[in-house]
Amino acid sequence: MPEIKHSVTTTTRYLRIAVDVPLYRCFDYVLPSNCDMPATGSRVQVRFGARQLTGIVIETDCQPSIAPNKIRAIDAILDDHAVFTPILYDLALRMADYYHQPLGVVCHTFLPSKLRQPKTIAQTVTPHYQLTHIGREAADQPQKSTKQTAVLQWLKSFGTTDSAISRVDCLEHIPGCGSTLNAMVKKGWLAETHVPQGGIQAQKTAPAKNLNDEQQAALDAIKSASMNKRHTTLLLDGITGSGKTEVYLQAIDQVLQQGRRVLVLVPEIGLTPQITQRFLSRLNARIGMLHSGRTDITRADTWLAARAGQIDVVIGTRSALFAPMENIGLLIVDEEHDAAYKQQDGIRYHARDMAILVAKLHHCPIVLGSATPSLESLANAKRGRYQQLRLTKRAGIAKPPTMQVVDMKDVSYKSALSPPLLKQMREHIDAGQQVLLFLNRRGYAPTLYCHQCSWAMECSNCSAHLVYHQKDGRMWCHHCGLQAERPKSCDNCHSEELIELGFGTQRIEQDITQHFSDTPILRIDRDSVRKKGELERLLAEIQQGKPAILVGTQMLAKGHHFPNVSLVGVLSIDHGFYSSDFRALERMGQLIVQVAGRAGRGEVPGKMLLQTHQPHNTDLQTLLKTGYATFADKLLAERESALLPPYSFHALIQLEAKTAEMAETVMIKFLHAWQRVNANLDAAFLGPIPAPMPRRAGMQRYEALIQTGNRGVLRQALAQWLEEVQQINLPSQLFWALDVDPTGHY
Repeated sequence: MPEIKHSVTTTTRYLRIAVDVPLYRCFDYVLPSNCDMPATGSRVQVRFGARQLTGIVIETDCQPSIAPNKIRAIDAILDDHAVFTPILYDLALRMADYYHQPLGVVCHTFLPSKLRQPKTIAQTVTPHYQLTHIGREAADQPQKSTKQTAVLQWLKSFGTTDSAISRVDCLEHIPGCGSTLNAMVKKGWLAETHVPQGGIQAQKTAPAKNLNDEQQAALDAIKSASMNKRHTTLLLDGITGSGKTEVYLQAIDQVLQQGRRVLVLVPEIGLTPQITQRFLSRLNARIGMLHSGRTDITRADTWLAARAGQIDVVIGTRSALFAPMENIGLLIVDEEHDAAYKQQDGIRYHARDMAILVAKLHHCPIVLGSATPSLESLANAKRGRYQQLRLTKRAGIAKPPTMQVVDMKDVSYKSALSPPLLKQMREHIDAGQQVLLFLNRRGYAPTLYCHQCSWAMECSNCSAHLVYHQKDGRMWCHHCGLQAERPKSCDNCHSEELIELGFGTQRIEQDITQHFSDTPILRIDRDSVRKKGELERLLAEIQQGKPAILVGTQMLAKGHHFPNVSLVGVLSIDHGFYSSDFRALERMGQLIVQVAGRAGRGEVPGKMLLQTHQPHNTDLQTLLKTGYATFADKLLAERESALLPPYSFHALIQLEAKTAEMAETVMIKFLHAWQRVNANLDAAFLGPIPAPMPRRAGMQRYEALIQTGNRGVLRQALAQWLEEVQQINLPSQLFWALDVDPTGHY
């Protein structure tokens, strides 16, 4: 693109631009005389050093902060109008301030990857397909082509001939169906139109369900806040299977009837297909999905459609929080306790906390839903900051599952499946039910161990063991991605007696086959669903309700509705008792309750078997005998006495360098900077120390923790410290990050 020439005159106009660089300032640029003034919040192309970058217009007609003859001109205006709404820009300002990050970096975090590029972007016009009456008749008949059958059944699932589904969505759901769609158009089974890509036009086909008294009270509270356009944070604390999604749907329907829009967050991609299908059958709305499982082009199209007011409901993971929707009337954060809402790199924001801020900016209610609320949310409810709405009964005729503990000290260490569990599995399978086995460890075995000298195969880049994956016969590092051949002998003593120690989901799948050779086994973990569309295919097979054994990690543990699962087996939870993370007990309790909640959601009563070497642990017994609420109260009391969150406030400094000496030296400089400016503040700088995983991806890692009892003090201390840190000359090949309100190990 040719450079736009300019010369400085008395009529020269200036722009202030936020650029994606790690500097705590914005930059001035000249608006060439032959260009119209771009809108605040629009994108422009600028030169920054030798690079071409996308900038966000922050201010127009501003006074230059440096000598005018040193200011460059912008190269191009990329948007005819602002892509940032005023509220979205306000959110960026507040996030930059709260998380102490450069405004330019925050603004670019909001944008889909396509919009971060210095190019003009327009919505893609793509074919959309509607099932015709002839096609609907064909969907009721068996077809020779499996692809045609899949397309017909999927389109039929949307309920009416008025639902227009884009070619992109069809290809994402049924890979390789492009020629099938073309053939079905020629047959007259599908009607084809060309409209901008963005969302799916849903048509309500399924009626609303009757609510019980608790559900109705929750719906009334949401409706009252919505009608009055009043911000309220409502904690929907409902046991698994209590009908939280039904409350969401009816609340959303009422908001849509007011002419307002809705944003729904879910913690993981795996939950979006199921919740989207339910929304499509229950709402008269244009629904868009935003998550990393979609293509870059599709995400950009959906984002632009939301900005243009072409989408009524956005469903997605963390990044959906930044959809530029106006006139939002309700936000919902499903499974609000889930750790996946915390971003672990870049801007380390917590989507739940930022969603509450978005709701405040839109003057609308937000619903935080969970069967196992986070301790932070429960503490806020106790303080009166959140309105707690309880659902204590399962919806319909379903009953809560019974729980049984199996003492694994009586079971051979060579087996991950206890005799009581195998016996129960056989009974439930023979009765035509489904069984779910949960183990939050993928691969075949977590350690390859020498029987003679106790050598274990470690990653050359990380302080971690390599995990054996039997399917491809390779050793994998689950932290840096390193792969290696499985050795035939020990590197230390050359013995060939190598033992695959421990159990992963692949090994469990193999062991089950020996006992249930006549039963389908469906394994769902990150390895088994790498192929596009595979997760949707497996979930659809489960929904058919045929007898099967489901083996999975946390991808199966939460949010899913499997009506024919009557037995859940949790194979190991003992790591929760021995973790260095003070949140481990909370997460263990949430996991047990969430996994148990997958059982007995239909007509058949559910049961959970919990295998452990610690059956008499007091925390476990509190959870099983008195329920999650009492368990959480106990943990809150312990947190308060230890001055741990939510009764104190933390910021974590994480640093990576090529050598441990370099990392420690820089961290000590950070400590001295803290002591120079914050000695009189009631905030402690704890550390530095090596991180729990001292080496990762070839980098040495150190940490320090800042702790205080006052959030305002933390904000002031970090701001003063960062000003001092910016004066430190840091060596190259060194990376550091500040994590406000960390939730991980430290």
